[in-house]
Amino acid sequence: MTIKGETMENVIFLAIGLLLLFYAYQLIIKHNIKIMHDYHYQKVNDSQKKAYPQVVGLGLFVMGVDYFLVVLLHILSGKFSAILILLGTVLGIGILIYGQYRYNGSIMRSEEHTSELQ
Repeated sequence: MTIKGETMENVIFLAIGLLLLFYAYQLIIKHNIKIMHDYHYQKVNDSQKKAYPQVVGLGLFVMGVDYFLVVLLHILSGKFSAILILLGTVLGIGILIYGQYRYNGSIMRSEEHTSELQ
């Protein structure tokens, strides 16, 4: 791959990582649940509305840090690690799915929202 292509890969992964970390910050630190679609949290109990975005934010944080580590590894060693991307993405998505099931009951839309669309 050319140097220009490698630089573009790094920029793209840094941008995605930064975006994921921004959303993680909004969910974990700011407790801004409103950045999510309402059907993701409408079944969440009021007592759990603080914990739910923290779990989802953790999944995004894991993926954001993973993308930064991939870029750092690429800059330092010249190697691009698809395995590291895969591991971080799978772990992050696993945390997101866990949070959805734990606090919302499913990863799909609620029946009420689905009936509104029809």
